[in-house]
Amino acid sequence: MQQDKPFNQVTVDWHRPDLVIDTSELATFSARDEDIETFRRDGVVVLPGASREWVETLRTGLQRNLDNPQQFAFPCESNPADLPGRFFDSYCNWQLIPEYLDYVSHSSAASIAGQFMHGESAQFSTSTPS
Repeated sequence: MQQDKPFNQVTVDWHRPDLVIDTSELATFSARDEDIETFRRDGVVVLPGASREWVETLRTGLQRNLDNPQQFAFPCESNPADLPGRFFDSYCNWQLIPEYLDYVSHSSAASIAGQFMHGESAQFSTSTPS
């Protein structure tokens, strides 16, 4: 498809050096040994209901992102607004979208990741499907 003008016109400053998350406030998760073994063996594990209470919060954040990609993303829409299909670069915006920040700051996601990855640290990023 030939584009008359590029869609990636500006960028969003997503970095918040002032942001500090109190890790003592994070929820915990107790992983089962067999789930950790499945993850080690297969690289994936299904944890039904592990974040069930966060689904609506995250859905709201996703809709906020989809409705305002220019506010939370690097606007590189793949198609003009009147054509179907959509992709836009929207990572690292968890610091900007209140619902994502709430999830990172208060859910058991860090506890889950720590138990399954056995790491000292991890980098959190979000990707918005369209």
